[in-house]
Order: sequence, then C-alpha cells, then structure tokens
Amino acid sequence: MRNPRPNMLSVIAEEATPGSTAISTPGSRASLTDSQSRWIQASGGGANMVSEFDEVMMEAMVLSEVAAIKHAVVIHGGRDFLACILTLVCESDGSTLTNVAKKWAKAQGSLVQTAQEAKNDAKFRDGLLAAFGRCNKMVQESARRQGVQRPPIILRRFALVTDQFTAENGLLLPTGKPNRQAVFFRFSDVINGMYDSASPTSGNLRHGSGGTPEGSLTSQPQPPSVSSSVPTVSSNGSTVMSTVHSDRNNNNNNNSNSNSNNNSNNNNSNNSSSSNNNSNSNNSNSNS
Repeated sequence: MRNPRPNMLSVIAEEATPGSTAISTPGSRASLTDSQSRWIQASGGGANMVSEFDEVMMEAMVLSEVAAIKHAVVIHGGRDFLACILTLVCESDGSTLTNVAKKWAKAQGSLVQTAQEAKNDAKFRDGLLAAFGRCNKMVQESARRQGVQRPPIILRRFALVTDQFTAENGLLLPTGKPNRQAVFFRFSDVINGMYDSASPTSGNLRHGSGGTPEGSLTSQPQPPSVSSSVPTVSSNGSTVMSTVHSDRNNNNNNNSNSNSNNNSNNNNSNNSSSSNNNSNSNNSNSNS
C-alpha cells in the first residue's frame, strides 16, 4: 500500500512554453521546467541524445537564473518533455529558506520564509516559471546555433521536495553532486506522477481533484525501469500476495466445510441405513 511521505511537497503542474516566458495555466498549481540537464534531440536517426556536458550546462543555466534552487535532477524517460526533482536552499533545519533564497523570492514579489510557503505561493511559482522559460529559450538558441534540425526537448514539470540531499541519506555523492540513481529510487512515484499529470501525446495537463496531480511515495522505493519509458513503480506485491493467501485460506475453509458436510451426510446416510435395517429386523421378528 502506498504511503505518502509527510515531508514531501506536493507535485506542482502547469505549462512552461518553449519561448522566453512561461505561461501559468489558470486553476493549476504551477508547471515548470527545471534544472539540471539539457537534452537535445539529435538530427541523426531521430534519437534523443544527451551528454554529460549538456546536463551540466543546463544545470548551470538554471542555477544562475534561480538562486533559490540548491539541487535539481532532471528526468527524461523517453517522453517528449523533461521533468525534475528539486530542492530549495534552506538552513540547517531543512525547512527555513536562507537569506539568499528569501532575497530571490522577494525579487519575485514573494515574502515566503520556508520551502512549504514557497510551494504554495503563486508569486514564487510565477518567478520560477519565468526563469525556466528563459532557460528553455537558451536551450533552443543553442540547438539552433549547432544546426540541430529537430526542436530540443524542454523541461515542463517539477516537484519540490523537502528531503535535503545529503551524503548520509545517499542522495548526494561524495563530490557533492546529486546521486541520480538514488534520487530515481527514492522519488519514483513522484516522477511517475509528474508524467501522468500530462497527456502522453499533447503534453496538456490532466489534473486530479483540486487541479493538483497527486504524487506519492512508496514506503519501499523501487528502482526505475531500464527501458526507454518513464521509471515505473512495481505494483504493491505484498497486498496482492495477501489477497492470494486470503483466497487460498477461503478455498481451504470451503474445502474443509465441504468435507464436513460430506462426512455429515455420510453419517446421516449410515444412521438412516442402520435404522432401516433395525426396523426391518423387528418386523421380521414380529411376523415370526
């Protein structure tokens, strides 16, 4: 059974256009494109090619645009847009924004003090949308200069998490860089939720209740799929097995009840036969 983590900020979904500015969709929480890697669709063979240099360059773009972001991990998963897990720059308590992050927020017209407040603040989100729109434009211009024939894949979804990336929890490498595989494992449900919030063909939003796509985490995170599809979480096998075991127990009980009924019927039949035999014997003696 899926158990949402209490310190996980909900997924935010809105559209960020490929242009210089991002568009905030009315009624939705916020969409965006986010940080760390740039994926460019190569002209040869229609393959989606990305290099470590591209990832580092895009991360540098985003971090230079948004001082409030501390870490970001971008996911492609073979889809037509990118998604991202990100954290904000916080104090040692993991919740209160640093002065640098507050200053960036204030420049957007936001007075948020914590990551939770930032997640719920429209002005903070609008500032992120605009910044990521500028990053998308830089990616497009770079692709155009390189003569890439097909449009680059851009960033459209993000999820803020309050889990700080540290070496102790395995989300940071010794070099201080995010441990991508560990992030994939830990937030696999959230990654799926970001992709599920959009139509697989058009990229349009498909909201749940309240206009906010749900993103939950399993108590035992599963590794992402190695195929070209988005990392998926395996079905909760424990529940399924429990159901199977329950059905087996019911079948065993039914078989036991059936056997008891058969034994009872056999006993009744035997008793009836014995009674009839005794009656016949008495009648015979009487006739004698």
